[in-house]
Amino acid sequence: TGIAADAASYAEAHRWRYALASTPSQAGYFNAEKKLAAIGDWASASRIEDCWLSAQAMAMTINATL
Repeated sequence: TGIAADAASYAEAHRWRYALASTPSQAGYFNAEKKLAAIGDWASASRIEDCWLSAQAMAMTINATL
């Protein structure tokens, strides 16, 4: 935005306190017939590495159908 952080009149950080998937699948959703894929933090555990691994797995699934 070009605004210096120390010049901001308001700043706030928000953390997702309850953003832990109760039963993560790490698979997401993929339907080759409809050409539809969905992946997100709801499909992985609470670590950023888990998000990366689930997204990488989805990419491999998509590539396998090409």
